Formats: sequence, structure tokens, C-alpha cells
Amino acid sequence: MRIRAELPAALALSALLAGPARAERDCSSEGTRAFRTSGPDAAQTAFAAARAKPECAGDAQLAFNFARTLQTVLDRDGDDPRVCEAAQAYGEAARAAELAGPVRALAAKGKAQLDLRCAALAPAPADEDYDVLVERARAAVQAGDQKGAAGAWEAASRARPDAALPHRALCSLLPDLGRAAEGRGHCRAWRELEPAVAVSNSTAFAAPDRTLAIGLSAGAGAALIAGVAFYTLALGSADDADAAFKRGERARDAHDADAYAAASRDLDAAVEQVETQQTMAFVLLAAGAVAGGFAIHEWLDDGAVAVRPTPGGALVEGRF
Repeated sequence: MRIRAELPAALALSALLAGPARAERDCSSEGTRAFRTSGPDAAQTAFAAARAKPECAGDAQLAFNFARTLQTVLDRDGDDPRVCEAAQAYGEAARAAELAGPVRALAAKGKAQLDLRCAALAPAPADEDYDVLVERARAAVQAGDQKGAAGAWEAASRARPDAALPHRALCSLLPDLGRAAEGRGHCRAWRELEPAVAVSNSTAFAAPDRTLAIGLSAGAGAALIAGVAFYTLALGSADDADAAFKRGERARDAHDADAYAAASRDLDAAVEQVETQQTMAFVLLAAGAVAGGFAIHEWLDDGAVAVRPTPGGALVEGRF
């Protein structure tokens, strides 16, 4: 996961530009104004122009602001060689004693993550450097940087196309980054290179264990169906109660005590059935709804189902 400031974007610059008054006025003021009026693209351009001025050389607060806004742009549009420039600027800010401790900590964390992303953009090295790329990918995973990990694994795959490990990792990783089609391609390559291992590990990498999600879905469906069935029975029992009530009225009007007593017994039995069947219906419908909610959570958490907003509503996507 890429580093993000703790404050909302609209407040990040105004909160973090707590540096010397001269630096704010001479070096960061244009970029700050551009951020507030036009967004990170304009701010990044303004900060870059300020860094080119001799009087702003070595301004640590400006370096942090430049790196932060450039990272925002790259997070949105995808990495390009400027990610290395942002990592370098973060490094300048992390080493600056004049900046507040929290700002230097953010800069150090940003540099660590952008260094990995910068390295992932480098041309695939020679075969003997394959192990270096694998270690870099694993370091990115440990840092929570999925995009950096994907870039390193892809570089490792290019460096040694016949190695199964990068394909296996990308088979699992790319769908989580919205690149399901590419992920399936790496899954196929992995199976071709290591068919026996791919089959034995398919649960971990290609088809996650969805026993709980499937069980909850089946349970929810069964409970809902049973609830509807009991509710239908309750409606029938209500009709029986209504019929018994009407028979009782006719017997009362006819002064037929036996018929009236029989109708009363039928009415009591029908009302008791209605109450029992309604209770069962409501319990089963509620249980089905709860199980269905947990089932939906499991499917979404597993990544097999995703809901994406669209201009016309929402799109439900499935991956099995």
C-alpha cells in the first residue's frame, strides 16, 4: 500500500508546510496556491519550477512538497521515470534536520516505497541478477507495496522467462490490482512451467478456498426458501381460521351448540398454527438474511466478487 498523508489532500500542504516563513514565501508559495486552486498537477509543475531556482536549492520543505504532489500524480496515472526523481526529493527531506520529525518520517517512508517503484522501472537486468529482483519483489510485499511488488515480479519474469516463481506470484497478485486478464496469463504460464506444483497449490494461488462462502450462500438460500414455505403455510392456516370463524358465526345464529363448539376448536387450532408458522417463517427469513450478509462479505473479501460504481449504477463482477 502506498504511503498517504494522514490529513486529507486539501489540508495536507497547508498542514505540512510548517517551515520557515521565508521558505514558504519564496519557494513553496506558488505551488501551495496552485494546489489549492488547480490540484496536484498544477502544484507539481509549480514546485518543479521552484526547485530549478538557485535561491531554492536545498530547500527541504520544497523538496517534500514536490515529492508529495508528484507521488499523488503518479499514484493516479501510473509510474514513469519521475518516480525516481520523487524518491530522491523525499530523501532530501528525510535528511533535513530543520523539518519536523513527523514530516521527516513521512519522507523516509515515501522514499523507501518509491525506491522500490523506481527500481521496478529499470530495464530487466541480466539473468544473474534474477535473484536480486526476487528479493526486491519480496521486500515490496513486506512493505505493503503491491504495485512495486508487481513491477519487480514482472521484471524478474522478463529476466528469466522460464522461471515459474514470478508467474506464480503474478497469478495471485495482479487480479487484486485490477489486472485479472494479465493475471490469468501468468497463471497459464505457471501451470505450463510447473504443472504438478500448480495443481497441488491451486487452492492457494488460483482458486482460494471458498468453502465458507459457498456454505453460507447455500445456508442462506435454504433458510430463505424454508421461510417462504412456512409463510405460505401460515397464509393457508389463516384461511382455515377465517373459515372456522365463519362456521362459528353461522352455528351461533342457528343456535347449534355442538357445531359452534366444533368451530371454536377448529378456530383455536388454526390460530395456533398461524402463530407457530409465522414465527418459524420470520426466524428462518431473518437467519437467511444474516447468513446472506455474511456470505456476501466472504465473497467480496475473497475477491471473487467485486462491486464497481458506474455512471448508470453499479457493476457486479465475478472471478472464479
